[in-house]
Amino acid sequence: MNVWPHSLRRILENLQPRILIGQAGLTACYALFLFEVIELAGFNFLRIVYALGAFTTFSLFLLALTRYAWIRIVAAVGFFLLVWANLLHYRYFGSSIPLGSIYNIGFLPYLDTEIYRLARAKDIIILLLLPVAIIPLRSNLFAKRGAAARGGALLLGLYAAMVLFQFFTETQSTVNRVRKYGINETRLQIYLSNRLHSEDHLGSILQFGFIWTYFSDYLRLGGSKPPLEEIPLGNLVFIAAGARTPNIVVIEVEALDREIIGYTHQGQPVTPYLNRLAENQIFFNNIYAQHSSAGGTSDGDFCFLTSQYPLGYKGSLGAVGLEKLPSVPRVLAANRYSTMAFHAHQGSLYRRREGFSKLGFAGLYFKEHFQIDDPDRWHTLKDRDFFNQVIEIIAAAPEPFFAYIITLSSHSPFDLIGVEDYISSFQSESPLVQNYFNSMHYVDAALEMLITELQGRYPDTVFILFGDHTSNLRTTEYTSTDDPKIHPIPVIIIDPQFSGPALYSQPGTTIDLAPTLFDLLDFDPPAFWQGRSLLSPPDHFIPVILIDSDYYIDSLGAIQRISSDYPDLTATKRIRRYIR
Repeated sequence: MNVWPHSLRRILENLQPRILIGQAGLTACYALFLFEVIELAGFNFLRIVYALGAFTTFSLFLLALTRYAWIRIVAAVGFFLLVWANLLHYRYFGSSIPLGSIYNIGFLPYLDTEIYRLARAKDIIILLLLPVAIIPLRSNLFAKRGAAARGGALLLGLYAAMVLFQFFTETQSTVNRVRKYGINETRLQIYLSNRLHSEDHLGSILQFGFIWTYFSDYLRLGGSKPPLEEIPLGNLVFIAAGARTPNIVVIEVEALDREIIGYTHQGQPVTPYLNRLAENQIFFNNIYAQHSSAGGTSDGDFCFLTSQYPLGYKGSLGAVGLEKLPSVPRVLAANRYSTMAFHAHQGSLYRRREGFSKLGFAGLYFKEHFQIDDPDRWHTLKDRDFFNQVIEIIAAAPEPFFAYIITLSSHSPFDLIGVEDYISSFQSESPLVQNYFNSMHYVDAALEMLITELQGRYPDTVFILFGDHTSNLRTTEYTSTDDPKIHPIPVIIIDPQFSGPALYSQPGTTIDLAPTLFDLLDFDPPAFWQGRSLLSPPDHFIPVILIDSDYYIDSLGAIQRISSDYPDLTATKRIRRYIR
């Protein structure tokens, strides 16, 4: 009868209290993260308290097992870096770092000023907590191995009890609902679906911390999955008899905000050329980019070129199965187009070289294909120099051609070009806003040069300009979007057969751009495509679902929060049956 109290007394006698100070430092660091990234609404405060308790219990269990001080210290330093990196990522993308972002690690050397602008004064607390945590961790939690084993078993049991408690509380409402409607789904299936397979990255971290969350990510990235489904053959290649075959130039403009179109600063327009195009050409002013933190800019490429939602949990251009998709370059190549893609950065970033090749581009031109006489801060071409060389490459291509061009000079944090490159100088209280205005003004002039030159050489050319995502600026002076997961972008189409301005305000997204292009050309789009032409009558439109967001855009263009039963989100995951 007295065995357990006696064992507990021996555990406590061997406990070294100073290591609890180190654990307190780890927990405080985790608390700073959770209280910034989790909205304090409903039961979330209690969920955070539970998360901190579970984290502390499980951490102490690991500390009890680990007898080597260097392992504890390295793990603690790694944890602090992971928390801080996730905080920075959240401040820009509105989400924590998914494991799929390892594909984008090539950007890391270029993010020094980006990190500086995302850092906050309170981050110093994290740095101060680091020595508070690691210095006591030089000691073992328990002085003797026997006490460590018994203490570890006790802590693991306590943690298991907490998980069991959560198992019932987090599933009870769903169990009640499925029983009400006679759905044959067990509590365990519900739990695994909601937690292990959850794509709510922050929700998963809140419930289980980083270990389970990244294990779940790993399963999505590399775990065993059913075979990919085959796309019906009729979608792959077809000849569009009688369709128009003009040259096509698509320009994806880095960080092009919808709000910047028509915007004036101190009486001066930031984008005078794009303003004129919006006023005199085909302008869509209610379009939203599909933009996940894992896919980044490459989501814009994938959505346009495939008319599919991106994978979301990783960059889609690195997926298996791309070569089977009925992509824009593949369909156009079957109709005698020469196809080219241009980007002045490394082809390895977002795995563009690999992805574009699989999607059917015949010509790929990245940083190494250009002569760099006047490098920008990232040691690559500035947009004006880039465009000049793109024009000469296009001149050697047979017509009709499809050229897909990705700009770079307006990339966040908007300091790639120097003052000497400014067309005119915008001044602002915010250095970031000032850099954005000056960068966009430079890009605007470069775009005018490119399009004017190509129009002079190839009068029968259709141009499409769109933003890959917003600038994500939220200041008192200028705001691109109120939510980092909502990206309103402008879309402008220049068609030589079009006369007069046309403004379209119906909601749409980047998966709708290729069907719109094909509508202009009288091409029937592949039935496999998920988008629809933005030129369709307004009554044909449905709510716009935004991947990796808590919101959707209703058919009237209003932003609405997603509820448990509306809208249907299954379409956003359909592509996962065909690529992974």
